[in-house]
Amino acid sequence: MATQECVKHVSRSIGYRPCQQQRLYTSSATAEHSVHRSDESNLSSLPTSDLVSNNIPPMKSSTSVLLEHLDKAIKNQERYASYTIYTYLRRRALHPKYMRPWFNSQIKLLRLLHYRRIKETSPTSTTSRTMERKEDMQNQILCYLKTRIFKEHDNAEALTALVDAIAHSKALLKLAGEDLLNSQPAAWREALRVLEDCAAEYVPLLVQGSPGASGNVNNHSSDLTMGLWKNSYFESELSALMTKLMGRLVYTHTYLVRTSLDNMSSKFGIQSTVQMHTILLRYYAMLGRGGCQDALSIIAQMDAACLSWKQDPAVYDYLLHSLSHMPDQGVLADQIVRQMLSNDVIPREHAMKAALLCAARSGDLEACSRYIECMHQDWGLTVSDRMKAILIYVCAKRGDFDSALELLKQLSISSSGLHSGKRDIELDAQNTATTDPPQETPEVGMHDYTLSDILSSQSLINKTNLLLARINQSYIKYPKMKQSSQELMKEEVADVLELFSSIIKDPKRSDTHLYTIMMQYLSTLPSPLPGMMYLYNDMRASKRTKPNSITYKIMLEACAEHLEMEIGERLWKEMKEANIPADCHVRSVYVKGWGKLGHLAKAEWISNEGLAAQKIQDELRRSLHFESAVVRSKSKTTKDSVNKKEAAIPPSPPRLVPKMISLTVLHELMRANRSHNRPERVLELYQEIYSGQWGRSISPNQFTLSIVLQACSSRSTRDGLIDRAIEFADHYITQRRLWVEQDVEEETNTGEKARTQSDSEFFGMEEYLASNGPSVFSDFNYQLYYAMLGKHHRQHKLVEVWKEMMKTIEYAPSHLTVNLATEALENVQWGAGPIKEIRKELRQRWPSVDWASRGRRLVPGDADDDVIEGAGGRFWR
Repeated sequence: MATQECVKHVSRSIGYRPCQQQRLYTSSATAEHSVHRSDESNLSSLPTSDLVSNNIPPMKSSTSVLLEHLDKAIKNQERYASYTIYTYLRRRALHPKYMRPWFNSQIKLLRLLHYRRIKETSPTSTTSRTMERKEDMQNQILCYLKTRIFKEHDNAEALTALVDAIAHSKALLKLAGEDLLNSQPAAWREALRVLEDCAAEYVPLLVQGSPGASGNVNNHSSDLTMGLWKNSYFESELSALMTKLMGRLVYTHTYLVRTSLDNMSSKFGIQSTVQMHTILLRYYAMLGRGGCQDALSIIAQMDAACLSWKQDPAVYDYLLHSLSHMPDQGVLADQIVRQMLSNDVIPREHAMKAALLCAARSGDLEACSRYIECMHQDWGLTVSDRMKAILIYVCAKRGDFDSALELLKQLSISSSGLHSGKRDIELDAQNTATTDPPQETPEVGMHDYTLSDILSSQSLINKTNLLLARINQSYIKYPKMKQSSQELMKEEVADVLELFSSIIKDPKRSDTHLYTIMMQYLSTLPSPLPGMMYLYNDMRASKRTKPNSITYKIMLEACAEHLEMEIGERLWKEMKEANIPADCHVRSVYVKGWGKLGHLAKAEWISNEGLAAQKIQDELRRSLHFESAVVRSKSKTTKDSVNKKEAAIPPSPPRLVPKMISLTVLHELMRANRSHNRPERVLELYQEIYSGQWGRSISPNQFTLSIVLQACSSRSTRDGLIDRAIEFADHYITQRRLWVEQDVEEETNTGEKARTQSDSEFFGMEEYLASNGPSVFSDFNYQLYYAMLGKHHRQHKLVEVWKEMMKTIEYAPSHLTVNLATEALENVQWGAGPIKEIRKELRQRWPSVDWASRGRRLVPGDADDDVIEGAGGRFWR
C-alpha cells in the first residue's frame, strides 16, 4: 500500500530526531493513515496507487519539484496528496530562497482545510470523526508554524493565529467566488470580520508588550518591516489580503473601508499602502462631480501618512479622471501633468484623455493642442479618435463654429495631422490609412471639401460637437433669445436647422442625442413647441432614433414653461406606454407644470407615485444585490491580468438605477404650494422631509429652507406659522454650525501633520478645498430671513440673528442684506441703537468696503453719525 510506504519513509528518520519531534512526526503519520481511510469524495473513485504515481512525487525529489507538486495538489483540492507532500517538506532544512514559497504554501494548505470544513458543514456530508481528523491536520500545521517558522518571535502564538485567520478568510472568498450567478457581498464582509476579530484579540498584546526579536522567517526575511508584527512575509500577505477585501467592499461598504483604512495601523498592526488608497481613488473617480473633493482628500491623507505615491501613475490617472467631471479645472489638471513629468512619470493614455477633457471643459484650445503634440512627439502615445473629438468639443464650448469647421476639414483631408492656429500637430502614424508621403496630402484644396463631404467622413461625435458649436455661437450672438423678436431670430434659426438637416440627411447616421440637442435649442426660442413636436414625431417615426427620458424632460419642461399641460399629459402617457421610467428629473418638471396651473392635488399624486415607485425599486435592489453584481462584472476583466498597475485604469462608472423621487421634485411641490398661498402645506412638507417620510437619503438643504422663508414672508401669514418657520431656520443654522465646527476641527487636527510635509500644498489642493468648504447659511437665505422678520415685526429676533451671523460669516454681507436688516429696524423707535452697532461693526471688520455708496438706503456715512434717515427717524433726533 502506498500509504504504508509513506509511513515507512517517515518512520525511518524518526530515530534521528529529538523525542518531541519524534512524537510530532508519529502523530502526523497516524493522521496520514487515517486520512487515507476516510470517506472522501475526491479519493474514493481513484485507486491509491494512481494517487501516489500521478500526484505524489518520490520523497527524494528536489525541493522545487516538491513545492510545485504541493501547489498543484492544493489547486486540485487533493487534501491527502497535499498533506503527504507537506510532510515530506517540513522534514527538510530549506534554502532561504524557498522560504517565501514555503510560507505561502502553508497558508494555501490551511485555506484548503478551512474551505473543505466550511463546505462540509452539513451533518449528512461528513462525520464527527472525519471533522476531528481535519482539525488534527490543521493543528499540526499550526504547531509547526509556531515552533519552527515563528520560533524566535515572542508573540509566535499571535502570529500563528493570524495566519490561520488569513487562511480562513481566503477560504470564505474562494467559496463566495464559486457562485458566479449570485454575488455574495456578505461573504466578503464575513472574511473581513474574521481578520478584525483575530486582530482585535492579539494586536493589543503587541502594543502593550515589546515585540521582542525581529521574528524573521528562519532569519532570512527582508529587512523591511511594515508594522508591529516585525515579519515581512506575514505582513505582506496580510496587506495583500486587506487590499483585495477593500477593493471588493468599497462599492457596497465605502464607509467601512474608509474607517478600516484610517485605523489600519492600530487595528491590524500594519501600515496602509498606496494600493489601498488607490482603491478609494478609483471609486471616487467614478462618482463624477461628487467624488472630486473626496479624491483630493485621499491625496492629503497619503501625504499625512508619508506614503511614497509620486511614482505611481495610477494615482494620477484616477485624480485626473475625477477632475475631468468638474468645470473650469484645466489649470489644476495642467499642474498635475507638470508634476508627473517632474517626478519622471510618463503620462498614460487614460490620464492624458482626462487632462484633455479638463482643458476642453475650460475652453482652453491651446492646452489641448499642446497635450496632443507632446503625446505624439515626446511620449509616444496613441492619439485616439476620442481625443481628436475633444478638440472639436473645445470649439463647441467656446461657440467657435468656424474653428470647429476648420478642424473638421483638416481631419477630412489627412488623418495624420491636425492644424490648430499656426502650428501643425502630428498624430500617430498608425492612424494613417495609406503610406503616401505626408507632404503630398496638403496639396488637396481645403476649399474643395463641401459641408456634406466633411460630414460624411466624420464620426457621430464630431458631428454632435459641430452642431453644439453652431448652437453656442447663436447663444453668444443672441444672449436673450426668448426676448428677441421672431423676425430677428428667423435667419439664425434657419441656419442652425440647415446644419441639423445636413447632419441627419443620412438616416443611418442619425442619433437620439442629435435630436435632443436640437430640441434643447428650440426650447430657448419664444414659441418652441411646434418645432419641438415636429422633431418629436420624426423621432417616433424613425427606427434608429427613439425618445428617451432626457427627451421627455426637455419636452415637458417646455410645456410647463408655456402652460401647455394638455400636450404634456399626452407626452406623459406616451412615455409610460414606451416603458421609459419616469425618473426624478422628468417627474420634477411634470410637477412644476401642474403646480403652475394650480392643480395641486395632481402634483401631490405625481410625487406620491414617485415615492411608491422608489420604495419598490429599493426593495428590488436589496433582494438582487445590484451593487455587488456590478462590481463582480467589473472585476472579472482584470482578474487574469499580469501587470496590475497597467490594468489599474479608470473604469467606466457603474450603470445606476435612476431615482424616482428626489429633493428637486419636492422643491417643485413646495414652490407650487407657495405660489398659491398655502404656507401651512409648505411647512408640513419641510417637516416630512426632515423626518424622513420621503426617504432616508433625502434631507432638507438651504434651498428647501429658502422656499419656507419665502412662503412665510406674506403679511397675511399667521403668527403660529411664523414661529414654526423661525424654529426650522434656527434648528437648521444650529446643525450647520455644528457640522462646520466639526469639519474645521478635523482639518486642524490633520493639518498639523500635513504642514510638516513638503507636499501639503500639492496641486493647490488646500485652496480648492477652502473654496468648496461648507458654509453655515447663504447670504440669500439671510435676506429672506430678514425680510420675513421685518414684515412680521420681529425686530428683537432680527438683532439676535444678525449677531449670530456676524460670528460665523467670513466675507462681507451684500448691500441688500444690510438694507433689509436696517429698514426693518427703522420701523421701531429703539432701532437707532442697533443700527449704529451694525454700522460700527461693519466699518471695523471690513474697513476697505465703502458702505455709504453700496446701496440706495444703506447705513449712513461717517459725516453724520447721529442722524438716521428713514421711517421713524423723527423719533431719534
